[in-house]
Amino acid sequence: MHKVYLIIAILLTITLTIGSLIPPPNIVLVKVNNVDKLIHLLAYCLLTFSWIIALQQQLKKEKVIYVLAFSIFVFGIVIEVSQGVLTPYRQADYVDVIANFLGITLAILLFKRFFLKHHSN
Repeated sequence: MHKVYLIIAILLTITLTIGSLIPPPNIVLVKVNNVDKLIHLLAYCLLTFSWIIALQQQLKKEKVIYVLAFSIFVFGIVIEVSQGVLTPYRQADYVDVIANFLGITLAILLFKRFFLKHHSN
């Protein structure tokens, strides 16, 4: 089962990378201000949580979760810079980086609050 979680985490990472670098869809059903920030938060929460689950055996050491979080945070920055440098149809946005950080933090808090607490009994 461990390999399945790892494959899911890798596929989510690839999907997020591709989705961040391809042209945005022209379909807008409802125009909501800053909904993309919520999407960033949820995407990075899901991405982080998937990697936490995939690497949960290694996460018994407290510092590993922070190395993972830092790695995903840097990944998000690289994606933002790539959007500004490599694509003519996307732009880098520091507020997206903040939303990514909040999603990463939320995933860690949820994991510590529910998963670790639930499995430590």
